[in-house]
Amino acid sequence: MSIMNTDEVLRKEPSGANTGVEANWHDRVEALGTQDVDVLGGGKESWTKIRLLDADQSPEGWVLTSS
Repeated sequence: MSIMNTDEVLRKEPSGANTGVEANWHDRVEALGTQDVDVLGGGKESWTKIRLLDADQSPEGWVLTSS
């Protein structure tokens, strides 16, 4: 089990549109996978797909891995 280190809005895909669901600091989450995406200007950004364990209906979405 992992916990969130910051507040983040879940995204539909890495660096994509938000889902309207927020993952809050210290929420318990399950990591489902990771993906690196290209960043404008060069470089990569790492994203992790998570499931919120204590929220109704256990929503899933993408957050920055550093979160």
